[in-house]
Amino acid sequence: MKYFVPQELVDQILDYLHDSPNALKACSFVSRSWLRTCRIHLHRQLCLESPSQPEDLPKFQRSCQLLASSPHLAPFIREFTLRGDQAGLVAIDDSILSIFKMLHSLRVVGLERLNWVDHQSAFELLPQLVKSDSVVSIKLSYCRFSSYSDFLPLVGNSNSLRALSVSHCTMPDAATRDSLYEQDVPEVRKSLRCLRLEGSEQQFICDFLLHPLSPVSVESLSELHLSTPIDQNFAVAGKILHTAGPALDSFNFDFTGELPTIPPHFGLTLSSGSIAHEYTTMDLTQSTNLRKLYLRGGSGRSAMFAGNTAVWSQALLTTAPSDSSLQEVTVCMRMDFVPLRGTHTNRWVDIEALLLQPRFQYLRRLHIHIITGINIEEYPVVKFVSGEMEQMMSTLYEKGVLCVEMESDHGHKEPPPVVIDWA
Repeated sequence: MKYFVPQELVDQILDYLHDSPNALKACSFVSRSWLRTCRIHLHRQLCLESPSQPEDLPKFQRSCQLLASSPHLAPFIREFTLRGDQAGLVAIDDSILSIFKMLHSLRVVGLERLNWVDHQSAFELLPQLVKSDSVVSIKLSYCRFSSYSDFLPLVGNSNSLRALSVSHCTMPDAATRDSLYEQDVPEVRKSLRCLRLEGSEQQFICDFLLHPLSPVSVESLSELHLSTPIDQNFAVAGKILHTAGPALDSFNFDFTGELPTIPPHFGLTLSSGSIAHEYTTMDLTQSTNLRKLYLRGGSGRSAMFAGNTAVWSQALLTTAPSDSSLQEVTVCMRMDFVPLRGTHTNRWVDIEALLLQPRFQYLRRLHIHIITGINIEEYPVVKFVSGEMEQMMSTLYEKGVLCVEMESDHGHKEPPPVVIDWA
């Protein structure tokens, strides 16, 4: 007797293998009915990286020609990333252009390590890539723009743009926001739903987004992710928070203090800053419908208390409106020492008193996430830390709102991102 498994169940099983390319390749040979689902996961992401060494150029060209001669794979590609070489350049030839024209099902376009300052003419055709109506998300990482005239076509040409991510990108100070007035007024402004900003240079993108002639609007923004190593960007976040207003549903703020390694040719000057200085430039008074708040701070042994994580969290929560809709608050911090009790014990007691106010009546979860270098398997610190927190915030604990989680990275921290040397 033969048994047949419904294709719907087979597809669900294959979906669990989405991050196992070798398993998917093996499954693709089992049956023609399995092939399509395997291709959906195998070819979902495509990355073309320009070779940094001349001897690697023929291999890059062969890869482009192979993709150009495989139009049957184009409908499966949902995310396309174009990455420049060490000089921030990608040689856009006929083979790459033919690939561009095939990608009609793209949802996400990523541009990484591209240098408009020194190679502006080489990227004139890039706006065609994001012009498709299917593209809803653009990710820009480690790009160096010479002016708004480089940045504007990328964002303005995407007819269905809903999400924008700008990570460690720069623009010379000479490219002032007044140059935006030289652009044509858009007939219809696209409403962003999700915005992610990372790095120290965030003022230029803020000026762009809040400009009256900008082709995109943040007034309907529902998700905001901000990661910065310097406190000058607090004012940037404050402006976006105020503009988004009641539309904002989720706010993720990461102030870890991790500074990327910046070569002098990149033209950036970073300082560690202190979150105790500029938090007053941010507030939640306009975010009446904000339901999820994620705060992460601290990068040293004393970061949990003396590093102001609790201080700043309390300051921001104090600005919540009287009709706040907050349901989930997560505070993530680093702690490499015990015990918790000390000079800042009252700070957590005050936070509990604040969250017990009537304006936080919808709060259902306060998640304290602690990252430590202590070997929690060898030392029984998890139970100890949880007990300390539960005593300091006993009322929230008894209500079932407080959740304390401790995670060990064994003292190994991820290296800071390295920005490419354009020299």
